[in-house]
Amino acid sequence: MVDRETAMIDAQLNSMQRLERDLAGVSTQGAHAVGHFKDATLRKATVEQYGESYKASSRFYFSTSRELIFVAETEERYDRPFDVPGAQVNQRIERVYYYETGHAPLVREDGRDVDAMRSERLGASTSSFAKVLSRQLMADYIQANPSFQSRITTFTYDGAGNVLMLPSSAAAPSGSK
Repeated sequence: MVDRETAMIDAQLNSMQRLERDLAGVSTQGAHAVGHFKDATLRKATVEQYGESYKASSRFYFSTSRELIFVAETEERYDRPFDVPGAQVNQRIERVYYYETGHAPLVREDGRDVDAMRSERLGASTSSFAKVLSRQLMADYIQANPSFQSRITTFTYDGAGNVLMLPSSAAAPSGSK
């Protein structure tokens, strides 16, 4: 089911609103994110991270209810710092993460299942990053869309880190504190 949903999201990218931003504090050499929104909901985010000795590319997919459902990442590690002449990729790692509500994440690395303990750790770390990423992209989306801003009074986050938007009709009456 996840594969079908991610394929559907990818097929609809051209009709989605696109938002780009640089991510501060994520990586020593920089990081860049692109978010794709449908009906004010982040459906896909891609992130490119650069470090002194690696490059990582990640694709995050979200359900219509804003839950992380799938992540695919590729990490390339260099044999020496990238700015040293002759630096080459000496290791390539591909991971996929499957998330299902109420279940521990399933992580596969280079086509093989990762043991449960490592899967839990990797899955939690990636999920945590996805929450921060979606918050940043959603805040930028709200700021970049004045027509959307006029339909909401404010937004907050629930315990799972999802953005909760309060429509203007939910605003406190004038004069209320």
